[in-house]
Amino acid sequence: MGLVSRRGIVPISHSQGTAGPLARSVRDAAFLLSAMCGPDPADAANAAVGNRFQSDYLRFLNPDGLRDARGCTSPAAIAGYLHISVPAGLHRGLPIGLSFFGAAFSEPTLLKLASGFEHIAAPRPVPRFVPHV
Repeated sequence: MGLVSRRGIVPISHSQGTAGPLARSVRDAAFLLSAMCGPDPADAANAAVGNRFQSDYLRFLNPDGLRDARGCTSPAAIAGYLHISVPAGLHRGLPIGLSFFGAAFSEPTLLKLASGFEHIAAPRPVPRFVPHV
C-alpha cells in the first residue's frame, strides 16, 4: 500500500489501498503502474513509501518469469496483500483467473511471475455473453 496516492479515493478500510491499474494485459498493467505511482506528501501512506518507487515497471516483465517459482494458496487477498490477477481461461464459458500474491513492494516480482504466466498461457478467447449460469 502506498505506491499510488489515496488522495481523493474513499478506501475500503484505513489499512488497505484501493488504487491500482485495471488492464487488459500484464504489460498494460506495468505501463499504467509506472504512470500512476509517485510521491504525494498529502497522503501519509504514500509518503511512507520513501524511495521504493520504480520509474519503469515494464523492465520487470519477463517471458521466462515463472522459472524456479514456487506456489502456495493462502487467504492473502483477505489479508490485504499485494496481488495481480491474470486471465487463465474459461470454465463453462465464463472467464477464470490466476492470482499472484506478494508482500508490500513486491511489484517487480509479481510482474515477472504474471508476465511469465501470460507468455506461456494459451491465447485468451474473447468472453461471450452467457444469459444464465
